[in-house]
Amino acid sequence: MTGMFKQSNPSEALGNRITAREILDKSAKDINVNLTKDPELQAQMMYVMGDVYRSLGLYPSAQSLLQQACQIQRRVLGPEHSDTLRSVSNLAIVLEDQGHYPEAEKLGRETLAIRRRVLGPEHSDTLNSMSVLANVLSDEGHYAEAEILQRETLAIRRRIRPPEDRDVLLTIDGLARVVGLEGHYAEAEKLQRETLDIRRRSLAPEHPETLDSMTALAGVLEDEERHTEAEKLYREALGIRLKVLGLEHPDTLSTMNNLANALLNEGRYAEAEKLYRETLDAERRIQGPEHPDTLVVMIDLAAVLQVEGHHAEAEKLLRETLDAQRRVLGPEHPTALKTMHALAAVLESEQRYSEAEKLDRETLDGERRILGAENIHTLETMASLAAVLRDEGRSAEAEKLYRETNSIQRRVLGPESPDGADSAYNLACLLAVQGGREEAISLLGEAVDHGLAPSTGQGMEKDTDLKSLHGDPRFAALIAHVKERTAVAAAPQLH
Repeated sequence: MTGMFKQSNPSEALGNRITAREILDKSAKDINVNLTKDPELQAQMMYVMGDVYRSLGLYPSAQSLLQQACQIQRRVLGPEHSDTLRSVSNLAIVLEDQGHYPEAEKLGRETLAIRRRVLGPEHSDTLNSMSVLANVLSDEGHYAEAEILQRETLAIRRRIRPPEDRDVLLTIDGLARVVGLEGHYAEAEKLQRETLDIRRRSLAPEHPETLDSMTALAGVLEDEERHTEAEKLYREALGIRLKVLGLEHPDTLSTMNNLANALLNEGRYAEAEKLYRETLDAERRIQGPEHPDTLVVMIDLAAVLQVEGHHAEAEKLLRETLDAQRRVLGPEHPTALKTMHALAAVLESEQRYSEAEKLDRETLDGERRILGAENIHTLETMASLAAVLRDEGRSAEAEKLYRETNSIQRRVLGPESPDGADSAYNLACLLAVQGGREEAISLLGEAVDHGLAPSTGQGMEKDTDLKSLHGDPRFAALIAHVKERTAVAAAPQLH
């Protein structure tokens, strides 16, 4: 430890500016050389420094040190020693950070099994292992198992610890994340607000965990189509992360990408594209071209390119992403299936309907098998396939699939689900074209009052699919209702 800080002594530095990273890198080498006669201390220092590297977002360096610590501790202390298990658990987290999910899951399950047997089901280390494994399972798309683990962990922690305890809040975070991925946005928002309120009171506003809560809540607001609120939170978090962590930290880059998503959803396409490209350049440089975070930005950039009409570039980007995901994550990882869904949407935009249908059906088969028939992403693909069938002129098949999708969405996601409102709107458009005026108007009213995105509602009057409804006083009243709601939402609120 003395040697680490000796480097910053003016007589040693000789006027050169020494960064914390340089001190860490030199000291990591020194540990290998100078502590070989005391392997237990050597492993302990490797663990500590691996943890510091991870906090800086330097995951490969953290992984290397933690792997060495695990090897030494297994040999010197044994595989069931608490220090060994602590290093293995942190190694699982670092592997998860880099998208190495099967390896992380394997270590997570092994550590949890030992801790349950040796320490008992309610020991703090056992609960930590449950949370780590649940987070990995969530990343792998095993949402049901992840949710069960998070709820079990939270119930125990709430019983034995105070509400503001750090581990309690981390577990609420994890639970909110998985229920959000399952489409239960109201519960996810409630949990994230609870966590953010406590962290703002008990931690500094610039604390990393406070910022994690801000961005997580913003993500739920995005899912609920509340893009302006989400943008505000993202901008606040990004400003702090740039100041505290710098541009090249993974958390900063993740927030930049999230902000670009909000801009895309607000229709500010040029701003979104610029920010996506800036983020992607940094991700490729820092995390590598095939890191899961890099691939996520590629998918999101393709989305804005598609909206802007740059279909060829969007298609090329998605095919490149899909190839990498199949290699790195596996062909049926939820993120790879999401990319297939996005690629099908681009092919549909290019009027390559038979290719889009084939890809949507392949995606739907995978999602039903991996995620389940009622998962939010499965339902999104069902709605997309219905749209392709409609574009192919197969209206009866499209109508049947829209009805099935909407029925499941309303039952599983709740009556205020934006996804349910969107599929109801699309079904109304299909019925209006076919002359089903009565049900079309009824469905439109239901969509407007229950979760329809404001941008869709504002475009309803000019939607050519609804042309047959013009002149009907009920449709005119619906348009007036949409305009009134838009005006109220846009009006400044007095406090």
